[in-house]
Amino acid sequence: MEDYLKKQLRVPNPLLAEATTHFLEFKKTSSETIIYEYVGLELESGLKNIGLYTKCFADAKGNSDRAQADYIRKRVKQVKAVYKSAMKLEHKNSTSNGVLKKDRYPELTMDQKIAKMRKILDELN
Repeated sequence: MEDYLKKQLRVPNPLLAEATTHFLEFKKTSSETIIYEYVGLELESGLKNIGLYTKCFADAKGNSDRAQADYIRKRVKQVKAVYKSAMKLEHKNSTSNGVLKKDRYPELTMDQKIAKMRKILDELN
C-alpha cells in the first residue's frame, strides 16, 4: 500500500511513513481531521506538493495566506480522494468476483496446504 500512496500522493520518502500511518487511522475513523493533520505535517516539513502550491499561489495573486489556505483545502481534498481509492483497492484485492476470499482449508497447517496444492497440480499434469 505504501507504493500506491507514494505514487498517488507524490509523497517524498521522509513523509511516506506518516502518509501510511494517517491512511490506516483514516480507515478506522473516516475522520477528515486525520487528513488535515497529515497535510499540516507536509507544511511543517516544507515537503509540500510544489505544483499544487504554486497554482494556489498564482490563483491567490501572490497573497501567501490565501495561497496557503487554498493549498490546504485542495490538498486535503486530494489526499482524501487517494485514501478512499486506496481503501477501494484494498477491498477489491481482498475479494474475488465480489465474494470475499476464504481459506478453503482453515483446519490445515501451511505445510499441509502446500502438500495439498502440489497434489492437485500433479493431478493436472
